Amino acid sequence: MQIIRKKYNWASPLFKRNKTNRIILHHAQAKTCSVEDIHQWHLKKDWSGIGYHFLVRKDGTIYQGRPEDTIGAHAKGANHDSIGICAEGDFMKEEMNPLQLNALIDLVSYIKNKYHLSSIKRHKDVASTDCPGTHFPFSTIISSNHIVLEDTWLQRLNQEIKKQGFRTYPTVKRDAQGKITRLIQERLNFVGFNLKIDGIFGVNTEKAVKKFQNNRNLKVDGIVGKKTWPYLIKGIKV
Repeated sequence: MQIIRKKYNWASPLFKRNKTNRIILHHAQAKTCSVEDIHQWHLKKDWSGIGYHFLVRKDGTIYQGRPEDTIGAHAKGANHDSIGICAEGDFMKEEMNPLQLNALIDLVSYIKNKYHLSSIKRHKDVASTDCPGTHFPFSTIISSNHIVLEDTWLQRLNQEIKKQGFRTYPTVKRDAQGKITRLIQERLNFVGFNLKIDGIFGVNTEKAVKKFQNNRNLKVDGIVGKKTWPYLIKGIKV
């Protein structure tokens, strides 16, 4: 993972952050923007400059904004102990592409491990706002970092199965693509794998399923079917 570091002209001094307890995720609420754009927007608000510590662009490029060890200006009342990460885009209107999503997952993982964090929040979790938008892939991000609410994942799985017209859990195997495959990848990561969450049942996902099956004394065929689904749903780590 590469982080591009820029130099900014700050309007006022920045202050060091004494503690780091959480990550707060945002969207730019702009279809296209750079760190320089955001810096100018925040200067016009009479802030020191860009309030986010990082910006993840749609092409998967990661930029540093405000220095990582300083107090941000991204979530009023929560800046003192948090790192703010912004994703380029307006996720009230659009969905995140795999390049950007995987870069965001990698960055969150890096920050989480560096500071030994278990708290990842959306802006709207700490303030009265819609940020980071209804289409922001928050559940995918937290599950990829092994922070997941059991009922949330299962609820999303059941909703997707019903939406696609299945009466029971479908058989999912190599070359499958879509949201159910993405949910399988999320669950595999939750139990200890490190897959790219791209919704494509490729060779790496198949290998992970086979290892998952082998660890649980199931038939090793790389297919998520009626025998594998119950163990996947339980989500017990081995």
